[in-house]
Amino acid sequence: ALDWPTRLAPSDWADRYRILQRNTSADPGRWRSSVVPYTREWMNCAAAPQVRRITIQKSTQVSGSESLLNCLAYSIVQDPGPCMFVMPTREEAEQYCNVRVKPMIDDMPVLLDELGDDRSDQKMRMLRFRRCHVMFRTARVAGDLSQLAIRHLFGDEVDQWPDTLSREGGPWNVALERVRTFKGRYKAWMTSTPTLPEGLVHVEFLKGDQRRFHMPCPECDQWIVFEWGQVRWPEDVDTPEKMEASREAWYECQKCSHRWDDGTKREAMARGEWIPKGWEPIEWLQKRATADRSSHRSYHLWACLLYTSPSPRCLLYTSPSPRDA
Repeated sequence: ALDWPTRLAPSDWADRYRILQRNTSADPGRWRSSVVPYTREWMNCAAAPQVRRITIQKSTQVSGSESLLNCLAYSIVQDPGPCMFVMPTREEAEQYCNVRVKPMIDDMPVLLDELGDDRSDQKMRMLRFRRCHVMFRTARVAGDLSQLAIRHLFGDEVDQWPDTLSREGGPWNVALERVRTFKGRYKAWMTSTPTLPEGLVHVEFLKGDQRRFHMPCPECDQWIVFEWGQVRWPEDVDTPEKMEASREAWYECQKCSHRWDDGTKREAMARGEWIPKGWEPIEWLQKRATADRSSHRSYHLWACLLYTSPSPRCLLYTSPSPRDA
């Protein structure tokens, strides 16, 4: 439950106000959380008072970046404070500002109303709003990350960041120092497609409460997490190339062997729940209201939730082998 009952939950706020641009989205128009229901909890972390850090370890094309933009927009309007968006390089940070963030603002009157007269400072890579500002920085320059106090920190594609910044340490730790001023009022978001088990996003995922998306099987009503080993093809589809080309894959419930098609998957996703490590789904659903006190929520999601016929290239790798993903 949100502490602010008179406000919309961030996911509902995004449904009401966010518009997806034609040049950056395959499905332009109004944002609909119902299409990607697993993003709701990610976004609602923006209003969860006990949550300070959010780590999202994900595959590509699962709306991770769009949900992060929704959280940025929500923070600017509903919970303003200095924001910093950090990308792997300066060029990517500038491009993100110009190609993703500015068009989002232009299409959302609720954000346009927040802009001040002096809207942007290209040299400083900053957007100025009436009640806050948003800086766009690179993870490769220590000075970029240590200039001002930050309340809302957003780190994208962190596995492409450098490991260290000279004597300053890792760029994520340097950036986190900027939020200490706000103590119990900051939010630090991290999202990335993982590369190696020792990569930053996987290391941070293990530090959090390690949530995975559980869905109820329509046949046996048992809660399951999608696993690569349960994806099935016809017997003659026996190579990665054939797997990628085939449109005949299905998912087999690990509890009852029921075959899931796309319709089954969509219905199950709508009822899905994020469950932290160490909890049985039924117990979590019964006790979540009082037990959900983690200050660091971490999420793991792979592309099987979106693709009909996943191949090894679609997997969310947290180990070198597809068998272990």
